[in-house]
Amino acid sequence: MLVIATFSCHSPLAAAESSDSEAIHNVLDSFIGAYFDSDFPRLVSLLHPRSQRLFREELSAAFDRLLRVYSLGQLSAVSGLPAHPKDLPLSDSEFFVFACRQATERHPEVIPDRSFLPFDIRESVFHGDTLDVSLSYFQHVQTERTNYGVIFPVVVVLQHEPMGWQVLSCPLSRAIATNWKGDLVRAGVTHVR
Repeated sequence: MLVIATFSCHSPLAAAESSDSEAIHNVLDSFIGAYFDSDFPRLVSLLHPRSQRLFREELSAAFDRLLRVYSLGQLSAVSGLPAHPKDLPLSDSEFFVFACRQATERHPEVIPDRSFLPFDIRESVFHGDTLDVSLSYFQHVQTERTNYGVIFPVVVVLQHEPMGWQVLSCPLSRAIATNWKGDLVRAGVTHVR
């Protein structure tokens, strides 16, 4: 496996007084690896059940908003979903994998290229059984007249459960919903209502 996020002895996570620091590192590293590999079955296995449910709820709400303006057929054409997210006979984890695969077939760029890697760990904050891990990545931009570098933040929230640490963050749902709307607009689909 590709080690994506590295923890130095000076990082807040490695220094955290927790017997879970190695387990946290492994979950975070697996999460980032599965995300950039588009390995959706592995990615969903790392998500907390509440995150899986939230993913479906966010896409359901986006579907509802778009159905106010577009037909089910029009929306199915851009989403790859044959029915409303709540009408599909799939578990939340199966829905996550199906919706992500449909989205990346239409928009491979929904998963950014690996130029964002590696992430640096900036901070980690424990809130009882949850942990916020602040990551950052550096991006260099060079054009004909401009040359600069910028650091962007990313936060991943983890939840401790009896079976171990799980990711409480909800990846991809908003990007997928944005693509649905954008595809309808770009295709010049006329409103049905």
